[in-house]
Amino acid sequence: MLLDRRALLALFVVALAASTPAYANAGTPLMWFGAFHLGFGNAIIGVLEGILIARLFRTNVRWTAGAMILANYVSMWCGGMLLPQAEPIAGLVLGHRLSIYDLQGFLLACVILAFLVTLVIEWPFCLFALLGQKQPVRRSALACLVTQIASYTFLLVYYGVASPVSALTRTTLDDPANFAKPVDAWVYFIGADDGDIWRIRPDGSERQHVAVAQAGTSDACLFIRPSVDSEGWDLWSQTGHRLDGERSLELERFATHPALAPDWDYADLSRSPPGPFTGYGAAYLDAEPPSIGGRVRTGFWAAEGLWYGGDRIALETPFVRWLPRWPTVLPGEQVVYQLGDQIVLFDIPQRKLGLVAFGRGPLVTAGDDVAPRHSDDQPVAADAPVGR
Repeated sequence: MLLDRRALLALFVVALAASTPAYANAGTPLMWFGAFHLGFGNAIIGVLEGILIARLFRTNVRWTAGAMILANYVSMWCGGMLLPQAEPIAGLVLGHRLSIYDLQGFLLACVILAFLVTLVIEWPFCLFALLGQKQPVRRSALACLVTQIASYTFLLVYYGVASPVSALTRTTLDDPANFAKPVDAWVYFIGADDGDIWRIRPDGSERQHVAVAQAGTSDACLFIRPSVDSEGWDLWSQTGHRLDGERSLELERFATHPALAPDWDYADLSRSPPGPFTGYGAAYLDAEPPSIGGRVRTGFWAAEGLWYGGDRIALETPFVRWLPRWPTVLPGEQVVYQLGDQIVLFDIPQRKLGLVAFGRGPLVTAGDDVAPRHSDDQPVAADAPVGR
């Protein structure tokens, strides 16, 4: 018997107890793959690494396998603490939030850094397994390098199978200014950094500050209701996904021609705003292109992505999981939607994707909307256009 069964079972139970709360409502292959890796996969990898070291460096297989199982769980817990900090650290290094343009380099850097950190964490366990041999430091460093090359080769394939990255691999990243159709429209959104309301053109130009708001939470969004006098539409914000979310009237009669979701009663104040959390698809601004072949919508999970005409683009990896939200179809088969903390423009025929602004809860209106006003009828100042 390689290891004491009771000790191994206790180790599995502890690992599963630690991993279960975070994945209680898992709904994507990557989440299930990750849960299995956290619960049982580390033990299996540890056993295989122990056998490999024992064969190559002539150590006791039981002793070595036990050490490597422990090494893998220690490495897992360290990774669990470091992984949530990866994107914020990348933002500090880049000087701005991580965007779709930075993602390929970010993912490559994460894999390389994870490999190096794993070497540092697991090397002492390899040294422990090789104590008593000649030149244990050099031999243990070599053993750690060999085992991690083998393990990471497997893990790259393992997670690659479960990670949908079609938002990168099946699109061409470009500046929206280069492919946006000439549509007279405004995209209202909540700024990712300040929680205020801004507006911008779909091509990323003419960014303007619209109103001060307190909608800085990650789940904040904008929605509309008919004005009381039925002359136009009011702009509201909501923090929270459910009916108990906090709602605020931000602008009265801010638009006369907003994009609307089909078959939705905007006057019903008892219902949540239309969106992925209520099972509704995209809003449409004078457009429901027949060539798309079906209603555009976003999925609940990051892996579901943006659906259009039986196809989709999505992005979910162990390092980045950007949720798709609030799609609006523009004339010319283009879609404005939220991807993570970014407002992006996607051209369906050309499969081009570009960053419009960093923000949340995009809401599109026609360019001929009325001048926005606060709910107390005070005029709203507009800043000079600024960068994204």
